[in-house]
Amino acid sequence: MKQWFEVAAGSIAGTKYRCQGINNQDAYDSRNGPEATVALVCDGCGSGKHSEVGAKMGARLVVEAIARLLPHQSHTCSEFWELVRQEVLQGTKTLSHQPGIIPN
Repeated sequence: MKQWFEVAAGSIAGTKYRCQGINNQDAYDSRNGPEATVALVCDGCGSGKHSEVGAKMGARLVVEAIARLLPHQSHTCSEFWELVRQEVLQGTKTLSHQPGIIPN
């Protein structure tokens, strides 16, 4: 797959957010493996405190789960996405128990 795709990404805060001094809540992540390229874009929730952290963590957890599960994919589509969901929830629980990982 590496010979077919090159992933590039970027994001900037919109004018309204820049004028108000609000962080950019958009996030993206990607993994380029021997069997697949996985890329994901997330639109953060601007009304929540530290929503940019959640968007970045969510993007990374989902991409990691897909990249880990995809090479062994022998499930139906709905079963695959349920496994992804379970891995992301487990990753979220693991992160929530790390001191200082989630801002106050």
